[in-house]
Amino acid sequence: MPVTALPSAPLVTDLRETFDARALALNLALPVYITDCNQQEIDKISSLPALLTSTSSTSLLIGTGAKSLTVGTGRGFLPGQLVMIASTANYNNYMIGVVSAYTTGSGAMTVQSAQTGGSGTLAAWAVSLCGLQSLATDVQDFTASGTWTKPAGARFVFVEVLGGGGGGRSTTGNTAGGGGGGGGAYNYAWFKASDLAATIATTVGAASGVSTAGNSSTFASTDAIVASGGGMAGASSSAYSGSGGGGGGGAASVGGNGNNTTLPDTGTAGGSGGLSVLLGTAASGGTGGASGVGAPGTAADRPFSGGGGGGGGGGAFVGASGGAAHFGGGGGGGGAGSGTRSPSSGARSMFGGSGGAGGFNTGTPTLAGTVSRNPMAGTGGGWLTGAITAAGVGCGGTGSSTAATGGAGGRGHIRVTSF
Repeated sequence: MPVTALPSAPLVTDLRETFDARALALNLALPVYITDCNQQEIDKISSLPALLTSTSSTSLLIGTGAKSLTVGTGRGFLPGQLVMIASTANYNNYMIGVVSAYTTGSGAMTVQSAQTGGSGTLAAWAVSLCGLQSLATDVQDFTASGTWTKPAGARFVFVEVLGGGGGGRSTTGNTAGGGGGGGGAYNYAWFKASDLAATIATTVGAASGVSTAGNSSTFASTDAIVASGGGMAGASSSAYSGSGGGGGGGAASVGGNGNNTTLPDTGTAGGSGGLSVLLGTAASGGTGGASGVGAPGTAADRPFSGGGGGGGGGGAFVGASGGAAHFGGGGGGGGAGSGTRSPSSGARSMFGGSGGAGGFNTGTPTLAGTVSRNPMAGTGGGWLTGAITAAGVGCGGTGSSTAATGGAGGRGHIRVTSF
């Protein structure tokens, strides 16, 4: 809408009567002027969707490379903008690319298509700006060791590496529970695609066995990106005391194994968390209970360090939960002493794998595994009516009970996203 013009402003050279009249008129007109200006801005904002969307009837084959088409005139498309060209009949048929040219008078547009979905030659398109999440042109997931191949046209590469979880401890023959394994660490890095070789070896930490430390994962670029595995729980040759949980993995080292004990009424201490690439002290595992409850594992003191494993319960007492972490793995829960039916929880990590739950003596308890907050990682080993639930990707295995052996640690994972 047009903005109503303001009347003439008063001048210092005006006669008093003229100055007062002009000042009054200007004062009365200002509210209307402000309202008109605000409405004009609202109209501009309301018109943005129409300026940044259009349709096209140009026949195009879905594919990558330069695509020339005719869209509406007078639109706000500019070179460098990211647009989606999607079929109006089926939005699963689309192309995403960067505008290289647009002529506002004729509607002629050229787009460098870099990402596609569907197939075929179509002639009814909706064209619009799209978000940054569509910038990814290639995603390669590795569930086992292999080779990454750099995609054509990539400019930047984002690498995510997750170590494998440690196995839960098996204390078959004892009346006490085994400790849970520590979760694997998460690590990441950004690269210029031009700085990376055409192919790079990826090593994905395989699932660990029972009573075995987790395996590390590595993206073997010049500056290798490593995520270490979680530690295994400690051993207890005592029939009455639980074993400590394994420490969570760190970026620079595997999580510590829980300590061992032969004392009848003292649970074993949990393992220390793995170290980060930064200087710092490893998160300590919880102390085993001396005829008492185990102490919880210490939370990681550095972003890429692992959490400590929980201490085992002594005598007829429960074990303690592991220590939490941010990028490192969560600590495994400590095993319970004899005569207890309550398992302890593995600790959660924000990005790494969670620790596995500790074991118990007897009964059929249910304790859900601890869910990692990173969608790439899984859920730590837990219990369902007295039966072990398997550890997910990057997570620690469950400690044993009198009737069940410990659980294996989850495998690692590597994801490489190119832009």
